[in-house]
Amino acid sequence: MTDMNSIDSNHSAVLLKTDSSGRVQRSRDEQEAILDAFEQSAMSGAQFARMHGINYQTFCYWRTRRRKALRNTDVPKVDSCADFNFIEVTSHSLAPANSGSIEIQIGSQTRISMTSSQQAPILAALIKELA
Repeated sequence: MTDMNSIDSNHSAVLLKTDSSGRVQRSRDEQEAILDAFEQSAMSGAQFARMHGINYQTFCYWRTRRRKALRNTDVPKVDSCADFNFIEVTSHSLAPANSGSIEIQIGSQTRISMTSSQQAPILAALIKELA
């Protein structure tokens, strides 16, 4: 079933495909284009959805699905600790406070910085949780 529900930017009628309950069916490409437009806007999600006639819960679902898809493609999967090389850092090998910093880089997008030896316990706890 189709319904004339919208007018495009050229002020011509656009046929939108709807289901039997009258809900507009949008392709993934259309959803992605809508999400791209939202990211360029300064509006809240609720405002944007209302302005474009999209159910807010549906809009939130699209955003969540996109975030999950991006998260799954940006971070490489690690099957075991065998993929890492660990070194032991002891307190006597740390530089005195305010004398420098330590930066740990994991892959190409993740960095952990320690600017003071007083942060060593926090860094150790973080590394332990990640292992």
